[in-house]
Amino acid sequence: MSSSDGDGPGRGVLVPRRENGRQRVQALLDAAAALIAERGLDSVTMAEIARKAGANIGSLYRFFPNKAHVVQALIQAYGERSDEAYARMAEQAPQLSPETLGDALIDMMLGLRRDVALMRSMVDVGPEGDAVRADFRARKRRRIESVLRAHSPALTAAELDAIGHVLLNNMKFAADIATKGETATLAELRLMTRLYLRDRLPGRA
Repeated sequence: MSSSDGDGPGRGVLVPRRENGRQRVQALLDAAAALIAERGLDSVTMAEIARKAGANIGSLYRFFPNKAHVVQALIQAYGERSDEAYARMAEQAPQLSPETLGDALIDMMLGLRRDVALMRSMVDVGPEGDAVRADFRARKRRRIESVLRAHSPALTAAELDAIGHVLLNNMKFAADIATKGETATLAELRLMTRLYLRDRLPGRA
């Protein structure tokens, strides 16, 4: 990310080994996420992050040499939460009907939409934002395909690719319209996704 302030030592992020250190890092990241969501990345300083977390600035720089490292840690944390959500969905998928699977995927994305909005606000200001977005889009496609494969192992690679593409766009649209409070449109999108998967996937008793 291009947005950073304060020059810390020339090193990477310090990963704490003890639980109290991990808790301090999480408090710092939570503070950074709240400030960035409220005001945007460029207007947030390292000093403000430390102050909101109730930490001294030295503690912040101990774990994160500059703001770019904070952003990287937030993006990594989002990726891990997203991966965990998709993994849980893949475990549940074999027991779900196609219609229920559609609802579950949309609900999962709605649960992550604040994270998604925060990540967008961070990558949009960096020169490598396009690459980060492309990487996450490809990552989500693979995760959606893993859910579809768990539900319907007989799907071909071409079918997985096509259905995964449709679902990815539906889920993204669902998060966008939910954020805008467009409940009627969201209900229509849910119905469309249910009917689409009922047509494209084998049913479940």
